[in-house]
Amino acid sequence: MPVPGLTTSAKTSPSHRRTDQGLVLSPAVVLDSGNTDSGSSPTSMFRAGNVIVLRTSTGRYVEANDTNGDSNGVATITSSGHSDGNGAIALSLKGGTVISVTTTTGSGTEANHATDLNAAEEFAALFVASSAGGELTITSRAAGADVYFHMDSTTLATAGFAEGAANGVNGTDAEYLVTEGTVSLIDSGGTAAHAECEASWAGDYVSGNLTNLSAEAKAVLLRRGSRIG
Repeated sequence: MPVPGLTTSAKTSPSHRRTDQGLVLSPAVVLDSGNTDSGSSPTSMFRAGNVIVLRTSTGRYVEANDTNGDSNGVATITSSGHSDGNGAIALSLKGGTVISVTTTTGSGTEANHATDLNAAEEFAALFVASSAGGELTITSRAAGADVYFHMDSTTLATAGFAEGAANGVNGTDAEYLVTEGTVSLIDSGGTAAHAECEASWAGDYVSGNLTNLSAEAKAVLLRRGSRIG
């Protein structure tokens, strides 16, 4: 049954998909009335094959290149009970080679540690360190659910980090989807209206027939097992 105040989707030929292989449909989503499809006439007719992303603040979906939409999140870890002192601060990205920095600045406050970490080329290529409220925070430069790191056991205890893989942190993926129906974002009275639409979470997609396919959206869809070519 249609949701009151929303338009509903119409089936169209899925030219944005090669086959139905690997197709995973999501529950129906609500498209924001502010979306436009520049390749459609009128542009308020939002076609199948548009890549969309959740805008958490409204609960509706917008074009994947809309700056108001959600984006992938970084992995971040903050110390608890940081104490002054210098020594090794070491971490492992994705369980790989340990990056270790020996701090030497000042008395080894959290701000001193942030300075030393950010000055280390190997660390700074992958992470950013910052200090606030007496604690030290380390954040990955890359974002997404495939980003993971943990503090290595060689980290000085006074830094205040929970160490080991069990205390690792992950980035997050935004909720990117692909529309599977064509909907009108104008109601029968000619007023812009949110619209309910079918969408897919993964599939065998034709890259050239996907609209608003950003690099980040493509990476998320591929992580789910999609094919895009």
